[in-house]
Amino acid sequence: MTEPVETVLHAAGIGPRVRAALELGPIPGFFAVYLVVREQTYTLAGRGWDGFVLLVGGFVPVVLAASALMGRVTGCITPVQVLTLIRAPGP
Repeated sequence: MTEPVETVLHAAGIGPRVRAALELGPIPGFFAVYLVVREQTYTLAGRGWDGFVLLVGGFVPVVLAASALMGRVTGCITPVQVLTLIRAPGP
């Protein structure tokens, strides 16, 4: 049987602030950046891209990195991270 996530995080020395940053940090970060780029168009590789498209393209690696770091440190990832990875925001 597997241990509860809280037990594993505590045993790994992950406090509530670090857990919140790794688990939830990318989500408010996404919305904060969205407010800046929502109506912008950026030129990348000679093509115009909507800011939202570039934001989603950058959000996925950030969530993957946070989940990988949590997995490496604790040996598990939290349910919130799994749900975010399964359904990353998109059009």
